[in-house]
Amino acid sequence: MFSKAVTDYVRGHTGGSRVGEVVETHYEKGHVVALRVRDEKDGKGYRRCLVSQPVTSPSFVAGRATRGYWAVDANTKEIGFLKDTWRLCRDNTDLEGGVLQRLNAAGVRNVPSLICHGDVGKIPGLTDQRTRTNEYMACPWVCRSSRLRVVPHVHYRMFTRLAGYPLSSFKDSKELLKCARDVYHAVMDAHRANLLHRDISTGNIIVTRDKERNITAYLINWELYADVKSVHHPECTDLTGIWQFMSARLICGKLQKPHNIYDDIESIFWVTLYEILQHLPHEHGRKTHTILRSIFDDRIDLDGTPTGGGGDAKFAVLGLPKYISARDTPNTTLCTWLNGLASFLYPKVLAYSADLEESTSSAPSRPTPNSEEILALSSIFDVVENMTDVVQKVLRHPSGC
Repeated sequence: MFSKAVTDYVRGHTGGSRVGEVVETHYEKGHVVALRVRDEKDGKGYRRCLVSQPVTSPSFVAGRATRGYWAVDANTKEIGFLKDTWRLCRDNTDLEGGVLQRLNAAGVRNVPSLICHGDVGKIPGLTDQRTRTNEYMACPWVCRSSRLRVVPHVHYRMFTRLAGYPLSSFKDSKELLKCARDVYHAVMDAHRANLLHRDISTGNIIVTRDKERNITAYLINWELYADVKSVHHPECTDLTGIWQFMSARLICGKLQKPHNIYDDIESIFWVTLYEILQHLPHEHGRKTHTILRSIFDDRIDLDGTPTGGGGDAKFAVLGLPKYISARDTPNTTLCTWLNGLASFLYPKVLAYSADLEESTSSAPSRPTPNSEEILALSSIFDVVENMTDVVQKVLRHPSGC
């Protein structure tokens, strides 16, 4: 059942000679298991989902042990995505499935549709599954540290109506800019629903294709969301998101102001630039690896606080986008898009990166784009509509050769 459902789905959305290759990514022959997902609407209290080979799996001991699968509903044969993780146990926050319910109810575009979700321990017949290390923190034999913080985690599963492919599946420059616009729509719609994503990265964007092979991008993994107007909005706390794609302000330790929508929009810029440098034609050649490292990976830890490194390089790119000139990136529309968004973001980065000693009275703590800014952003992201200078993806060695 599983292999047939996945094969039929891939054939309808991919076609061509790659069907078998794509199916093998999700199906390990002879290895299919049934996982229960909490479903309050089902009479049994859960759904049985068939899964095989995970699309994502944990690479480190530290983390939330998150695994993601293409999954098939054992009863309806519907194919979707099953997320199995250990969520943070925090008060005053919605579960990720609850966030998707809010997004779906608000009509937010380009986000997954929720089918069901819940803690594994609430499934009939299964016991509560949560970490217990935090229960021993008060014991006299525990080594004390002012920096040690143990947050309990709970085993959690979510099933959504979306089985997609990595963002890197785009075929050309027009599809990449189309994906960027789709994510922008998700960010803006969510902000109108008083929600921020706060973790935009290449791994949190997936793409699907319709029967005509048209591409659509979706913004996933909303577990680190924040309410725009909530009193529980994290003010000047830990960095949130993937280091490589955080805004320049946040990555340089400028946390006097909380995460805002401009940080999310800037993350779209870095994701797009990363994909351009990795997959589209340009003239950087063997310097590509060095450029990628300086913008996305370098960091300096000062007294335990991540500072400088990639953040400084990001400030330079936004202020003087030397890596995206017409000479180095022979595509007018790509350069127009990148330079236009960089020019829009740079004043925002400067305004919200002032030191505590400097006056920031002119900058609202939770900014909202005005009508003129929305029009400017729309004109930047809509440039893809009339794009004619389309360039195809190229195969590039990781070193940039």
